[in-house]
Amino acid sequence: MHARNINYEDFIASKKLFERINSQIDYQIESIIDQKLEKTNIKYYDFNNSFGKIIDEEKYINIIAEALKPTLEAMQPTIDIQKAVAEALKPTLEAMQPTIDIQKAVAEALKPTLEAMQPTTDMQRAIAESLKPTLEVEINK
Repeated sequence: MHARNINYEDFIASKKLFERINSQIDYQIESIIDQKLEKTNIKYYDFNNSFGKIIDEEKYINIIAEALKPTLEAMQPTIDIQKAVAEALKPTLEAMQPTIDIQKAVAEALKPTLEAMQPTTDMQRAIAESLKPTLEVEINK
């Protein structure tokens, strides 16, 4: 399959994969931060101040970077795929832009008509609500 011929199912599968990878990255970062916070005995109420001190110390930044390095390296093929998919979809999205612009123009042109119809729609709802008890009695007979 050529990258420009990606179908909907492949796109959704790729999107789900990207979301899973992003959540794994978030989890890894949070667990590393939690480990560092546990080692420094930081209390929750002092989190912002203490976290700022940790980030300021270069050794913690290097530890976090080293811990994430294998994960990021393992993700590189996926990142490359994401870039290829995004690049492949770019012409399609650009080709769709005139249609999107037309849809926006039609919606904008119809706005006054829809606003003018609103009292009628409200009246129809009121009539339907007022007939509801009558219809329920008729149906239950």
